[in-house]
Amino acid sequence: MENNQLDRDSVLIAFHEECDIPTRADIELWAARYPRYAKDIREHAAVRIAMLAGADDSVEEIDDVHLARSRSRLREALYHAQANDEQSAQQIVTFKQLLGAAGITGPELARRLDINRGVIADLLAGRMLNPRARFVDAVASALAITRNVFCAALASATWRPSYGMAKSKGQPQVSPREYDDIIRASGMTPEKISYWLEED
Repeated sequence: MENNQLDRDSVLIAFHEECDIPTRADIELWAARYPRYAKDIREHAAVRIAMLAGADDSVEEIDDVHLARSRSRLREALYHAQANDEQSAQQIVTFKQLLGAAGITGPELARRLDINRGVIADLLAGRMLNPRARFVDAVASALAITRNVFCAALASATWRPSYGMAKSKGQPQVSPREYDDIIRASGMTPEKISYWLEED
């Protein structure tokens, strides 16, 4: 699966390597793939396009038309980046929405997957990092969604995690954990733990 938990620098490096001259489609695709870093991706693309436009100045005998086109592409990319930021804020996919569309609850999802309810609770609350492909596919199948939709919902959940029960004093804390650690601490039988830790 696409790892939506990569750190910001890793995502930007991968974006730069794959999209040396980013197009609007490239920017939109990567922003959707990594919504947590959408703004960074768009800013990086804008800077890269600006650098490419600036590089045109150093080319001998470059005409004004070519330079104007480069700068026009930069302005267009910046405009669409801003518009997409506003649009993406209204198109956030959440697990709550997906469960509602499927007509089931979190506990029902856990029963369908035959997995500990706490595992699903951690997923829905945004406290799960790097779930394995087997789990992603099982949840996606149960909710009749694609992996990409699952990843978008996971990114949304981890971006705005639920705190669960607040402490009586002080600020509530969220402690996201790796999927493997959640599974191992779930209290399931060794066979089930082994199953959910296996790679397909």
